[in-house]
Amino acid sequence: MYYSEYLPRINSISVLVDFDDQTVADITKIEASALQLGITTKKNHYSITLPTPITNALKLTNLKSTTQKCLSVTMAVPSSVPKPVGEAQSFMAQNSTKWSCKDLQQKTPVDGNNQRIFTFSCGNCDVPLVQSSDFKFMDMPSEFWYEMMDFWHCHKPHNNHSTTKDYSGVLKPPNDSTVMIGSHYLLLNKNDRLANDGKLVKCSQCGTTLGDVHETSLRINKWELQLHYKDHSETFSPHLFIYNSILDKINSLATRKFKFYHSNRWWYLWIMNVGLDIAVEGAILNKAMKILYFTDPNDDSNFVEEYELLSITSPEIILQFTEQLEKINSLLPQCIKTVEMDRKWNVGYLAESGQV
Repeated sequence: MYYSEYLPRINSISVLVDFDDQTVADITKIEASALQLGITTKKNHYSITLPTPITNALKLTNLKSTTQKCLSVTMAVPSSVPKPVGEAQSFMAQNSTKWSCKDLQQKTPVDGNNQRIFTFSCGNCDVPLVQSSDFKFMDMPSEFWYEMMDFWHCHKPHNNHSTTKDYSGVLKPPNDSTVMIGSHYLLLNKNDRLANDGKLVKCSQCGTTLGDVHETSLRINKWELQLHYKDHSETFSPHLFIYNSILDKINSLATRKFKFYHSNRWWYLWIMNVGLDIAVEGAILNKAMKILYFTDPNDDSNFVEEYELLSITSPEIILQFTEQLEKINSLLPQCIKTVEMDRKWNVGYLAESGQV
């Protein structure tokens, strides 16, 4: 097992490899190519995928074997390798998440009238549902805007007015020709190609459930759609719902600790880093967040106030997320599978793009 991480702020790549009973003295050759690091020992050869392409020679700055039978390799990255935006900047740029207005503007073509040309279709039967020529598109604000309203509105005790707040209906498309784009859904008032029974929204062609009725609007989950433009087709992975939700809560509420209930136990998450470029067993994960997690059948009262509840209603999403966390943990070198602090935490990663 191996793990590699690009550290742009210090211009280096860090690699950890399960090394069994070998030591640095057993290494006979180390060589690097564009996306590979090769390590040859007296017993084995290790071919390690690097998280970012390297065009010039890497400089070995540190090489050691750890007490936990891992080989640690650190290499200086040539200054010609472009640096990604910083963590704080990536937080501020979350309106460029997948299929946001900014994302669509960057990759879809325009016609002679400067109109963007793209289509959202049913993910099951591929019938066109939302065509760009028929609608205007707007990005939703933060998914948790209503949680910030208490900071924006003052309560005046001497007025004896009600402190109950009702924000229903505040954010919805202003007309039938506007689609509002959220982090994981499209929101529209009506569409003749969609059927609904007041609760669920379905494709009129094949009957596949695409979303639900949110207040008075139709909310279509992005992972139930396909995006077509030029000769390209894209899908939206369900795990991006959790990825975007966590980043949105970090931005809005400055919290990094979350919990949710799944498979008869509570899952506790602690987000340590975001915006990482890593490679795990051949898979490159971009804009990944490092997540410490543990599970407990009981909701420990010591954590009730400390952890923000993640609302995940889709069994498909929650299953994919937990499976991905545990799969990545199983592929990490033994020396970084867990972290000992107040308790033993498992280590996992969730990325904007790339999956193992």
